[in-house]
Amino acid sequence: MVQVLLRYGEKLWPMAYLCRPRGMDMSKTQVKPVFVDFLEELRGSKEVNETRLMDHLSEALAAEEGSLEMYSEYAVNTNDLALQRKLEEFREQTEKHVQILRRVITALGGDPDCKSESARAMQLKAQGLMEIELAGEANDISHLKNLLTVESLCQLNWQILKKLSLRIKESHITRILQDAVKMVESDEDEHVEWLRMMLEDRAYEALLKH
Repeated sequence: MVQVLLRYGEKLWPMAYLCRPRGMDMSKTQVKPVFVDFLEELRGSKEVNETRLMDHLSEALAAEEGSLEMYSEYAVNTNDLALQRKLEEFREQTEKHVQILRRVITALGGDPDCKSESARAMQLKAQGLMEIELAGEANDISHLKNLLTVESLCQLNWQILKKLSLRIKESHITRILQDAVKMVESDEDEHVEWLRMMLEDRAYEALLKH
């Protein structure tokens, strides 16, 4: 049963206790276990696997670094000035994401320069995508596809961290992750949505006769 707390004088009491007969002794001894259970439910009760968390953060950092490299290279290799400006804007935001992840890893006792196995695999994926170069407009479309692929992974990584922060009981990890997610989440959503829409428009236009 979900416990609902109501204010009673200067204290919060579970509703279940307030519904008992008047003669019931609502002492701290009786209320405390329920109250603690309620707080535990709010805070989360899962224990984090710190080794796997650090691996995930390392992979997330590699993904952000990969997208940063893409933005930097693609911004100077397009003849579309509007696209160039947007890529430069996203590059600056992604540079901030990289720094935030490095600080998160450091705050949790890790080394951001030490890459996990999954992070090294992520680096290879990003490098492989960047090796693909086409000519003219097709190259811009290819670049948008590459960016959408990597940015979608970046967005997913942050969504996983947000979900984790809401369900674990290690409060210091929760605070660090939630603060980081708040600074990055809206940027990632914008990146993925804009890239998807731009790619859709460009790919559609490419199919028409001019």
